[in-house]
Amino acid sequence: SITKLLQEDALGPNGAIIAAMDLVVTFLGEIIKEVNEIQADYLLVDTPGQLELFAFREVGPLLVDKLVKTPKLSVFLFDPVITQEQSGLASLLLLSASVSLRLGTPVVNVLSKADLIEEGRLEKILSVFEEPEGVIAELSSKKGLMNALASRLIENTLELANLSVPIPVSALDKRGVADLHAEIQRIFLGGESEDVGVSEQEES
Repeated sequence: SITKLLQEDALGPNGAIIAAMDLVVTFLGEIIKEVNEIQADYLLVDTPGQLELFAFREVGPLLVDKLVKTPKLSVFLFDPVITQEQSGLASLLLLSASVSLRLGTPVVNVLSKADLIEEGRLEKILSVFEEPEGVIAELSSKKGLMNALASRLIENTLELANLSVPIPVSALDKRGVADLHAEIQRIFLGGESEDVGVSEQEES
């Protein structure tokens, strides 16, 4: 446990969390055995919210590769507050593409806690994916390095990465749950490629 690592190994909070994640590799065989005994239709693995603890350490890709041999995908949660800022949305797009590339799985983007977002703001967020030219042009017309960076990130990420439109989901009012299930089914049954995070480049 984290407490045991803190006390016995004299680690700080961050060091203990990192050590705990790395120890997962040691018990990977036992974890796989328990998972196989469940024989569930779906296996949901809730990973740490800090991406550097899972996606960007050895344990993440290893766990994804070894845990099950059946089709798999990642669900990337878009924070409802950060997403409303154009710079925040640009950052989340880049992180979503990075997760797909790092874990080697298709990614379904989910706009979590959608009940906290006003309808008008929600439509504006989704319009970035449906009609990105307008948002890119708006950002490009503004002065400042951050606006230019956000514009290029949104443009290049949407162009190079086959990112799905975020599905607004709320555990409070149950919106989007059926849509999320349908998208997962579409990917699994449709046989979407595991390198979905990066689109093929046309040869010049």
